[in-house]
Amino acid sequence: MPLKRRSQVLTANLDLPRSSFLILVTAKKAICMPLAQCSICQEDFEADDELRVLPCKHAEHAECVNEQRVLNRAQRKKKIMGTNRRLQELARRKQLTKAESCFHRARAKGLVDVHTYSNMVNVYVRCGCVPRAELIFKEMKTRRPPLVPNVVTYTILLKGVGNAGRFHVVKELLREMEQAVPPQIPTLRTLNTVLRSCM
Repeated sequence: MPLKRRSQVLTANLDLPRSSFLILVTAKKAICMPLAQCSICQEDFEADDELRVLPCKHAEHAECVNEQRVLNRAQRKKKIMGTNRRLQELARRKQLTKAESCFHRARAKGLVDVHTYSNMVNVYVRCGCVPRAELIFKEMKTRRPPLVPNVVTYTILLKGVGNAGRFHVVKELLREMEQAVPPQIPTLRTLNTVLRSCM
């Protein structure tokens, strides 16, 4: 039977008389489960329905689970965008403690993306905590799954290290941008940031 992530795709075996149990047949064993109904669509399972057994051992229609995952992705994206807006506002106000709290909550829930990390780098740079900005930048690249910094992330960090007078780090970051896969081409804003930090 094919496996999708951690859930199994199965076919219901309902040749037995209807009862309060569902028998799921896999290649290796049969699983007896209470309730013969999909909890998502609330419909009874029929013979030859394609089912998915989730890690929690609940069986659902495979199609219902797929629709639910699409919905969950949309909800997740909406939450991430809300976190990003909040971090932008806290960076503008230079409220470091609140921003760190917001970021750590989102990271613990897995509700972060490249923009969330870029916003947190911006918070640290705006609050003058460049070493912390560098740490969060490194974490971004080493986390699982890794996030690839974009030109905005690099530009923000270049501003911080450039204003701190650490030009050897500016040079390293520019070289890293060039060697990134895909290459992060400096924008006009990136170049202006570097030039301003040199003055």
